[in-house]
Parts: sequence; C-alpha cells; structure tokens
Amino acid sequence: MDPRQRKLFELRLKLNETRKANQQAVIEEKKRNEAPEEYEKMQKKKSYDAAAKRRDEERVKQGIDPSKKHLMMTAEEAAVSYKKKQKKYKTAVGGEIHSKHNLYQAYDKRTKNIQVNEQEYETMKNAVGERAFYADPEVAAYGGEGKVAPDAVDRMVAELEEQKRKRLDFSRRRKYYEERDVDHINDRNAHFNKKIERAFGEHTKEIKANLERGTALPDH
Repeated sequence: MDPRQRKLFELRLKLNETRKANQQAVIEEKKRNEAPEEYEKMQKKKSYDAAAKRRDEERVKQGIDPSKKHLMMTAEEAAVSYKKKQKKYKTAVGGEIHSKHNLYQAYDKRTKNIQVNEQEYETMKNAVGERAFYADPEVAAYGGEGKVAPDAVDRMVAELEEQKRKRLDFSRRRKYYEERDVDHINDRNAHFNKKIERAFGEHTKEIKANLERGTALPDH
C-alpha cells in the first residue's frame, strides 16, 4: 500500500475500535441502569481480580510461587485474614470439626488460660542458648540439658487434667425430628439402620415401597 492507502487503512481500524468501544459503553450503561447493585459487585470483582493478577505477576518476577503468597503476608494482614475466616466458620459440622481452622481455634482457646512467667521464660532461654531454645534443626541436642521448674510441670498437668474432665463432660446434642418414621429400638440401632440405608437404600427402594403398599404380599 502507498502512504495514502495505509493512512486510510489505519483510520478504518481506529473507526472500528471506536465503534466497539461505544457498543461496550452502551452495554455497560444498560447493565448499570437495570441492576446497579449487581453492576457494582461486578466492578468490584473485576478490580479485585486485576489487582490480584498484578500481585501474582509481581511475585513471579521476584521468583516467588504465587500459590505460596501467604508466606509474604505481614502479621497484621494475617490477623485481618483470620478474622474474615472466623466469620465464615460460625458452627462446625461433620468433618469441619477437625479442620485446620477449628484445631487452631481450640489450641488458641487453650493457650489463653495458660499463665506464663516471663522472667522464668527468659532465664531458660539464656541458660540453653537461643538456637537450642527455639529448636534449631542444626542443633543435635534438642531437648538437651534444659530443666523445667516443678511449678511449670504442675501447671501443664493441671491443664491436661482440665481438658480430660471437659472431654468426659462433653455431650453433643443430636437433632431429633418427631415427624420421622421410627424404625429403631434404641440409639445404637438407629445408627446401624442409617449405615444400612446408606449402603443398600438405593437398591431396596422398590421392595420397601411394595411392602409399605402391601403389593409385595401374596393374595392368599
């Protein structure tokens, strides 16, 4: 193409881009007018995703795996993230009881009741050295010659005994539905019936329905 034709071609490309941009702007305006709340949520999500993508790209440039971004969090950011997760996990059901979140929550609850003697703590650290005290993997004498005060042992034993007492007192209340058909004679039998239903319920559905209707019985 000569310069004039090339100039005309470039103008047509810009015209097409402008036309597409105008159409996109009309669609965005329509969405914003018809569902302002949904549009605002969508814009926030786009902004969040774009920021997350930029952060991941920056980590890749620094030689950091984006999937391990939690390693780069500050203590303040981790605290905010943990509080957000706490709002999600209000009550634990099923396998969630043994999730990392609930196990940490139980640990945190237990440590709040433990009294720490800061002077004793510093004395022990100075006696064995900081590397051995914090269990440096390069230190072979882990556990070494450290002496534990008798009152500290007593506190630990008391805490363990308290946990043992709480476990004995704990009883999870099961939900009871009055409208449910009674097909058991005690709780143990009810639990067994649930296992049978999970294993064979799908295969015996028709037989059970026939028995309930009476059509499975002989006429004579």
